[in-house]
Amino acid sequence: MGFISQGTLNTEPDDNFISMTPGVQLPPEGAEDEMIAGDGMGQQYNTPTKLIGDAGSDIIIVGRGILKAGAPRAEAERYRRRAWKAYLVRTGQRT
Repeated sequence: MGFISQGTLNTEPDDNFISMTPGVQLPPEGAEDEMIAGDGMGQQYNTPTKLIGDAGSDIIIVGRGILKAGAPRAEAERYRRRAWKAYLVRTGQRT
């Protein structure tokens, strides 16, 4: 089916593996262009745009970004929208 990885592992034309990537973080609302820092414990974060758009991941795995939010449901929706937008751009369905 696929792998937990930092990007796609599909290297052959017939490869069809799903790549699921943890370590996703969004900057605060309205600060979309800011860099995302690590957590001081070695965790390095990437945005959905970088992981899905640049690294070729198919699914993002979000933990603390949602669980520690003041409004977890709204934050989960924000992650979903950003990941879907990155996927549409990567597949040429949106610019």
